[in-house]
Amino acid sequence: MAGFEAIDRLLDAAIQEGHFSGAAYALGTRDRFWTGYRGRISLRADAPAVGPETLWDMASVTKVMATTPAAMVAVDDGSLHLEQPVAELLDAFREGDRRWVKVRDLLLHESGLPAYGTLTDTPDARAALAKALGLKRAYETGKDTVYSCIGFVALWQCVERAAGMAMPELLLKRVFEPLGMRSTLYRPAPDARARCAATERLDDARRKLEQSRGLASADPEYIQGVVHDPVALCVGGVSGNAGLFSTAEDTARYLQMLLREGEGPNGQVVCSRTVRLWTRRNAPRSTRALGWDTKSAEGSSAGSKFSQASFGHTGYTGTCVWVDPENGLFGALLTNRVHPTSTRFEQFAPVRPAFFDLVFDQIGPRSGGAGR
Repeated sequence: MAGFEAIDRLLDAAIQEGHFSGAAYALGTRDRFWTGYRGRISLRADAPAVGPETLWDMASVTKVMATTPAAMVAVDDGSLHLEQPVAELLDAFREGDRRWVKVRDLLLHESGLPAYGTLTDTPDARAALAKALGLKRAYETGKDTVYSCIGFVALWQCVERAAGMAMPELLLKRVFEPLGMRSTLYRPAPDARARCAATERLDDARRKLEQSRGLASADPEYIQGVVHDPVALCVGGVSGNAGLFSTAEDTARYLQMLLREGEGPNGQVVCSRTVRLWTRRNAPRSTRALGWDTKSAEGSSAGSKFSQASFGHTGYTGTCVWVDPENGLFGALLTNRVHPTSTRFEQFAPVRPAFFDLVFDQIGPRSGGAGR
């Protein structure tokens, strides 16, 4: 894309170095955004080029593009409350030391729930969900911060109980459709899986697990069009911790709404006060906001130029989003860095901060309009 050659060169070099087969990106301000596309959706010689229709497994960015906004909408409606005990919504939390866990604790990753859980030994999605919700605390609630996918499985269930509808339905009605996000969804249909960026190699165990959940990757060799994350797969492909698929343009529409403090093209999607509260640091012992993370003083994936007021999130598959309200800009980098294997994260990691530094150089307040 004309005007963003430095970003294109960075991503082309990363593709040549084997960090991922392809990438899509978005960057923008309150009033405008741009997208770009590099490489191919897999390492196959005949793989399609990455383009506007390419769907990306958002991995843990699901936490802030799906579960968090669903919770925000429910709080705005008054059906969910930050200080509400999870036990009021979920029977599994009504006994033992987990009855003290609150919705806020889940959002801040201070619930005491373990970081992760092995659910692959369960026969179906219902059993996997029951096992996840029944896992014991790993530490005392509120005494530590441990990033927890299990906590966001519980939060997803809280949102659905409070709202009285499935989270995908709530998101479609209240967030995605009002923002014009036409390609963001869980569990892509078989005809859409072939345009998803591929992730890791398939082995027999993974193939059997997909089959047990009624899913099948589009590529016989790689995971494609089915969520990479094992917890999300085990509970059926719709989860609070992962499972969302999206495009660069849809991601831009979502981040721009947050930069505009909840305002979409046709009015408020989320209350502006809610956006301000949820995206600022809310935990004295960590960088966590409500659902979101905020920029650490050193070593942030947001690079060195986004302000300390920035909020964002990363995803294991190679996705990353950051919003800088102080400087009025946002960026999103979507890659398949786990393709064909997830073992090279240390080599991939520097690409993220380099990308966001270039975003700032291109559209930041001191950029002089470069790239526009």
